[in-house]
Amino acid sequence: MVWWFFGFLAVVLAVLIALYLRADKAPAAATAAPKDLANLRVTDAQRGDVVELNGGGDDFSDLSFNMVAMGVIVLKASAGDLFDWTTKLEWFALDVILGFVLLMILRKVTDALFLPGTTISQEIANDKNTNAAWVEGVVATGIATIIFFVV
Repeated sequence: MVWWFFGFLAVVLAVLIALYLRADKAPAAATAAPKDLANLRVTDAQRGDVVELNGGGDDFSDLSFNMVAMGVIVLKASAGDLFDWTTKLEWFALDVILGFVLLMILRKVTDALFLPGTTISQEIANDKNTNAAWVEGVVATGIATIIFFVV
């Protein structure tokens, strides 16, 4: 059981060393973007090119919290002993569906309580309100934790 940990640790160290050695080399000068972006190919990319997200970066701050919340619900559904595949899969499906439905309902309720005039989606997309995304994500994770212990 300890050997898999040492194997994992060796892989992580190897990756970190490779990244460190690669960082010593200076990146090549970035070339100008091709004029026709519709016909952009993978071979047009060169070392040192930078990918930028303008205007869409704030949309992903909420996604990570929601993935954690869904993971907590799936963890709750998969917990317990396995006696029979049929029974366990039925309870797993019931727990996951019930958890996701409760999560969606309670997120809509918190959306209505915190922002009565607008929605979280409008705040994130139109106003670039990252704080609203963080608050909504933390609330979603908290709701999933409550579902984990109550349901």
